[in-house]
Amino acid sequence: MPSSAGEFVNQLVAPLSIIWMGLLVGAVWQVRARRWRVAWLFGGLFFLLTIFGNTQLPAWLLSRLEAPYANQQMDTILEAEAILVLGGGIISSTQSPHGFEAKDAIDRFLAGIDLIKRGKAKVLVFGGGATGRDMKQSESQLYMDLIKRWQLTDFEVLSLGICANTHEEANQLKQLKSERGWKKIILVTSANHLRRSEGVFRTAGIDVIPIGCDFQGTAAMQNGRVLKLFPASEGFQMAFSWLHEVIGWRYYRLRGWISDDAAHVVSR
Repeated sequence: MPSSAGEFVNQLVAPLSIIWMGLLVGAVWQVRARRWRVAWLFGGLFFLLTIFGNTQLPAWLLSRLEAPYANQQMDTILEAEAILVLGGGIISSTQSPHGFEAKDAIDRFLAGIDLIKRGKAKVLVFGGGATGRDMKQSESQLYMDLIKRWQLTDFEVLSLGICANTHEEANQLKQLKSERGWKKIILVTSANHLRRSEGVFRTAGIDVIPIGCDFQGTAAMQNGRVLKLFPASEGFQMAFSWLHEVIGWRYYRLRGWISDDAAHVVSR
């Protein structure tokens, strides 16, 4: 239940809540008019909105992907030659005074900085795709500029350049690993994305120490309500993240970007 009258009103007038209530009213209206097909359509959409917006099902699904990487302690993480932070946490912004906008996955950047400051490696590497209006600036360069401006570390910081996906990040790191003679890499990304990422990097022949962060599903399970009075958009976002990873895993397996051996290792 909403904790205050103000919160109740805010949830009541939210667009998603209005659509949800409209579907319910529409379904009842169509049943009374004996228009069964339309009633089933309205009722089905109302049911889907309820399942993904009012319940913890999306959080539970996402938390299942995160579970193998939960409860890691920074102090017990083994040292490596480099730390790789995958992209997805920041975008360029000409309107923002500091030149960027942070996304949910900014936790990846914070975890990488924490690890390098703890001395877990001597090189910090950033992946990521293109950003900016012309899509010619790399996400990793935004991170590097931020580190320099805020003087976050004296350790070496490198960029993988613009990578379209995790597979390209693995290929770029493989080349850098060969040039530098690295043996082991700490791999940092959102916990729900880590199974697929670990599989890709192991398939590329890179020995990684997987470190998860951004535990959205687990946090929602621990802190959220079992059943909400009104639907919330967060549930749909988590459902999308879960579906993205499930489809992404199958697509990467189909393309051969995750081998059978690597899939066996990470599906523990």
